[in-house]
Amino acid sequence: MVQPLKRQIGLDRCRFFISAAAPLAPLVAHFFAALGIEILEAYGMSECVGLATLNQIGKNRIGSVGKTLSGVEIKIAADGEIMVRGPNVFKGYYKDDPATRAAIVDGWLLTGDIGAFDSDGFLKITDRKKDLIVSSGGKNIAPAPIEERLMRCPGIAQAVVVGDMKKHLSALKTLDRDVMQSVAAERGFALPAPSAWSDDSAVRGYVESCLGPINQQLAPYETVKRFAILPAQFSLEAGEVTPTLKLKRRYIIEKYRPTIDAMYDEVYARV
Repeated sequence: MVQPLKRQIGLDRCRFFISAAAPLAPLVAHFFAALGIEILEAYGMSECVGLATLNQIGKNRIGSVGKTLSGVEIKIAADGEIMVRGPNVFKGYYKDDPATRAAIVDGWLLTGDIGAFDSDGFLKITDRKKDLIVSSGGKNIAPAPIEERLMRCPGIAQAVVVGDMKKHLSALKTLDRDVMQSVAAERGFALPAPSAWSDDSAVRGYVESCLGPINQQLAPYETVKRFAILPAQFSLEAGEVTPTLKLKRRYIIEKYRPTIDAMYDEVYARV
């Protein structure tokens, strides 16, 4: 069955793929690996002539972007930012000295990405520096890994974690109506109209039941204490996602500022 499928989509003529520019879902990588096709994630940017790290055939760690390429140096700054140095790093932006000085410090290219090496030297990208949440206690928190965990719960379509300069994190969540219909049937409750999801006790109870086990896997300062359920998924038409379906985090946060403030007002009113 696998070979006919591979032939139909042309995979019988490929030894491997290279994926970069955006995170590759591990589920997708594992699916293709099961077909005998390796997807090798890589990492880099135009300012370092494309690549700085790469997984290799036979040395491919799904969930990472591989090891540092020969001749390239990478170090992780105190705040988690990935810094690159080597002959592949550009000299600077054309006729833009201020931007060049901001991008290259002491020969190191500041990538703006947050990441870490595992014990075997494979680099993992966790977030963009500009998206880091700084709690009122001074903790730097990468929201993307937490959001990815939240979206593992069946029916949770999208999640945006917030909490900059707050004591705890909260989240905006959207639901997949079709999946929630199945969840409601299994749990024996009637799924109301999307406009009522945020206040419906059964819907909130289900989302809350998913949140508990997730919080147990996180550090105390990373746990999500409150959430709001929005009536519709973030969309391109509403200006909330890019054409490549990436969430416009800052736009979403400003758009739903009253909803976010209400989550924190609710908590602090009880203190």
